[in-house]
Amino acid sequence: MDTVRSGLDLGSFEDPSDRGTEPRADVFLEQPAPSGAGALSSFVPDGTGRPSDGPGIRDAVERQRRAGILPGTQGQSTLGARDGVRAPAARHPAGAPADRGAPPTGIYFPADHLASAAGNGGAAPRLSPPPLILCCDHRGEGLSASLAGIGARAWTIETSPDPRATRRALAGTRPDLVVLDPLAEGGSAELDEIERLRGEEAPVPVLVVVDPGDARKGILAARALVRGGFDVVHRGSPPEEFALRVERLLAAGAAVAEMAELRHKALHDDRTDLLRPAAFEQRLLEHFSAAERHHLSMALVIIDLDGFGRVNKDYDHTVGDRVIERVGAAIRTALRAEDVAGRLGGDEFGAILPYTGRIDAAHAVRRLRDEIRNQAGLAEGLPPGSTVRASLGFETFDGGDLRSCAELRAHAESALRAAKQRGGDRGVYFRSLRAG
Repeated sequence: MDTVRSGLDLGSFEDPSDRGTEPRADVFLEQPAPSGAGALSSFVPDGTGRPSDGPGIRDAVERQRRAGILPGTQGQSTLGARDGVRAPAARHPAGAPADRGAPPTGIYFPADHLASAAGNGGAAPRLSPPPLILCCDHRGEGLSASLAGIGARAWTIETSPDPRATRRALAGTRPDLVVLDPLAEGGSAELDEIERLRGEEAPVPVLVVVDPGDARKGILAARALVRGGFDVVHRGSPPEEFALRVERLLAAGAAVAEMAELRHKALHDDRTDLLRPAAFEQRLLEHFSAAERHHLSMALVIIDLDGFGRVNKDYDHTVGDRVIERVGAAIRTALRAEDVAGRLGGDEFGAILPYTGRIDAAHAVRRLRDEIRNQAGLAEGLPPGSTVRASLGFETFDGGDLRSCAELRAHAESALRAAKQRGGDRGVYFRSLRAG
């Protein structure tokens, strides 16, 4: 079997006579190179990367030409000792966008090939809408034109010409990939800023363009991107290498984003987006331990809706679900950024208030009660003027006056029961029960 390979081993053209199958016509058949990097070269299929003009290679190309894989005229496709296989008018597979009146621009990789190259088990990645690539062409040496040439069929490319524009773009949107050609060699300062802005849970992957003559600076700077994926590519690399690295990072970024979404769903309630009981309990233990270690104040609030069973009895459960959603939104509105909220089960909720003493905790409890009263009754399906009320019990910890997190939780539960016994629609502080 004779094979024509690129130096990156992205794929091959196989002799169809060996297997009796229709030859594939959908593996990088053309690549006008905006950067002048040239066409795909002919290499010995042993992986050494040495160019070859052997008769086996010539015969394979001729068979491909006769089969219709490569153009048939010598003017379109030539092969010599130092030449590559050139096919600017290549045939496109079904479904690939192409203007039949003009040669296509860029490189076409089939989805299954790209998926295999990205190492995702052969499953074609389906990204909808098309991936957004932020092209940070800080040097102004044609990076955006190169990316536009190789990705016109599959990507949406937004260009930022300088670090200030990149900062604005990252602050306003979340791309699927950042490609950076840094203004200064190595780009340490630019990468530091990108690291700060590229997200926490699923950081945007970064492809850094480095000088092939002194790549060490860029590689060391890119390794400072401690969160998320990154890769480097030499400036002036052939377009197929750019395409492969971009596709790999996009696939890796999509996998990281999917894992982050699954992790979020595992920890958060589907109805309210508040923490699930196990995750809430874990955060409570963490905050209690930190408060105990550093002698900080904190508070725990337990919330239970008053008469919620009547909502499910008088209306269908869909209305009850909408009420729960409204309560979750009211709790988020009433709390600070550093507070932690969870749905503990059914119509019971909890809130952890770090760095909070008893006076501030009482104010927070009042806000929670009022927000639930104001918002939950507006749920779709309830009659106009309906009001949903809640009982709240809370306890505080000053870093040393309780023996355990379980004791803090038990005290808040006791205060909640007292609020229920007193008619509901109120908050009760546990230590006020002991004082009485």
